[in-house]
Amino acid sequence: INAALSVSPNPVSENTRISVAGVKGERIVVKISNLTGCVLETIDLTSYKGLQEISTFWNASSLPSGTYIVTLMADNTVVAGTQVIKQ
Repeated sequence: INAALSVSPNPVSENTRISVAGVKGERIVVKISNLTGCVLETIDLTSYKGLQEISTFWNASSLPSGTYIVTLMADNTVVAGTQVIKQ
């Protein structure tokens, strides 16, 4: 797997940058889930396909403090990381 996922700052209280690199695929999606697997937000990055690196900002201020899973999905590639939110 050549795809990479980065989330910073971590922990965060408001805006965090989600960066992906080396992604190839027809559909590129980042999902934010709680620890039970419930998807809280989906960010579609498909319009940026073909770029070497993609960065977007996500506002986490509406979520309570805790640990969340950030998952990058592109065709048959899945890369996951964690995001800690401190309110």
